Amino acid sequence: MEKEAIAKAWDWEKESKKEPWLTPEPIAYYLVSRWKGQGKKDYLDFGCGLGRHALFFKENGFAVKAFDLSSDAVIATKKLGVDATIGDMHHLEYGKQTFDCLFANHVVSHTDRKGIDMVLSEIYRVLRHGGEAYMDLCRKEEDFPSEGSSLLDPWTVIDTKPGPEQGIPHSHADKADIDILFKDFEILTLERIDSIKENGNATGYSHWYLLIRKA
Repeated sequence: MEKEAIAKAWDWEKESKKEPWLTPEPIAYYLVSRWKGQGKKDYLDFGCGLGRHALFFKENGFAVKAFDLSSDAVIATKKLGVDATIGDMHHLEYGKQTFDCLFANHVVSHTDRKGIDMVLSEIYRVLRHGGEAYMDLCRKEEDFPSEGSSLLDPWTVIDTKPGPEQGIPHSHADKADIDILFKDFEILTLERIDSIKENGNATGYSHWYLLIRKA
């Protein structure tokens, strides 16, 4: 039998009081403006966490559906008045061409390479023609795999350090991988963004951020 893609939920109960997970990312303001201007309406919060983006899009007039692998996350999002369900990003429980747009913030990388292919196939399936998605992927650095992780496949590590990421898979991609993974989409923007510590030094932890369209 073919190996199933791996998935593991975050422990959102432990993270529920931390500010980074309670307010929308700055990019969400741009996406609301862009997608409202395009007349997009049906929005999927892809791995909703505690519901910060689902609520933000709902307050801005979108018809919002949300899912997360974590039951704690879904409960928190439902308390915000959002239609949220427990779900696995590898097997979305939505019909073909259901959504105009979706936002996946620090979600898609949390699987192995087989899983990435499955997730992107599902995103393609549930987006309408001309639908857009914004997401990020971990960028493959020169020192991959980094200290404090174990290699699962040539692209994927499992974090072994104590903390909320322990046991969570992180799949990484370089530019050549991006071209292959997103071959069925039109890449509208592709940015590399590095994480910075408070002292101004780079952490060595960077992401690709993509805005894509179903052609």
